[in-house]
Amino acid sequence: MIKKAKDLNARYIRFDIWWKDVEPQKDQFNENAFEYYRAIINKIHQEGMDVIVVLGSSGGFPSWVNDLLEDAGTGYYIAKVNDRIVKIPTGRVNMYTFLKIAKENRIPIKSENLYIVNGKVVIQARVTPEFLDEAKEYASKVAQELGDLITYYQLGNELNHPADPIQMWDDPKYIKALYDGISEHDYYFKTIVNAFADWPWWDYWLKYWLNTAGSCIDIVAIDHYPGTWSYQSYDHWNELDTLFSIADQYGKQAAVMETGYTTYWLGGAPVIFADVPHSETKQKNFINSALPAIRQKVKQHHLAFVTWYELVDEPNAGPLPAEKEFGICKSDLTPKLGYSDLKYQFSLFG
Repeated sequence: MIKKAKDLNARYIRFDIWWKDVEPQKDQFNENAFEYYRAIINKIHQEGMDVIVVLGSSGGFPSWVNDLLEDAGTGYYIAKVNDRIVKIPTGRVNMYTFLKIAKENRIPIKSENLYIVNGKVVIQARVTPEFLDEAKEYASKVAQELGDLITYYQLGNELNHPADPIQMWDDPKYIKALYDGISEHDYYFKTIVNAFADWPWWDYWLKYWLNTAGSCIDIVAIDHYPGTWSYQSYDHWNELDTLFSIADQYGKQAAVMETGYTTYWLGGAPVIFADVPHSETKQKNFINSALPAIRQKVKQHHLAFVTWYELVDEPNAGPLPAEKEFGICKSDLTPKLGYSDLKYQFSLFG
């Protein structure tokens, strides 16, 4: 798999170090997991590439963290989605009930954002001091064990996502806890936060993070999926203009941390039916439209990273079938139709 990334002209491989893998039980760290991640990072370095490590993705929370999150008490929050006012439930919500609401209101839901415990999705809960202490300890342990091999850490993932388990107003506390944990053992590193740009008001929340935890953030990024999680054309990247403006305002670097196109035939179904039917041919077309559009924007402003999501299909990606087929390779590493196109487009970024 690592050799496939190298063949595609990738310079970095981005992956999660799951909290649930390294600390499956509270205060009981899994040394075998750290050995596994160290071996992976060393192999990536041997192939001449570097890593971007994602810490604290909500889909990787261990089950015991559930007891450290408190319901916000409102029962729902209100959002404007596709020109409609929608009540999104909060707290512990039955998974199938939530997916039904998401489908009816076309709310983009990604498996990596769902924290599911005993069949219930934890949505927009308040963090407790104990939760923040544990998050800091987790980040500290990762930095202690692997910090000599890591320069770039992404703190959380798409914290503005409507299904995130942490209430948006508490996100800066979480960002700071992860940052403080890393800084206990790693002395030269850079941090990234990424906003899900296919959700309303992403720029508001990105600026909120910067206003309240800006000293913990070096790179601001967007995740944007025109044709899968939004109805926009493949070459619609006006979101980058907004990102560049924010980066300049706050003196930060900018990046695209995720973009891609699922080959699952119903696209983002059951919640977003954009550009159906999806296919490998359309993924190829996406590559040859979206990446040149990004590159055109880069002529006016530097991007630290442009990250393709993802390398290989994931048959066990969770309850949403679209998440299983974002790879540029099938699960057996067979290249899809757009593989050579992605390799060529990456080569043009220099």
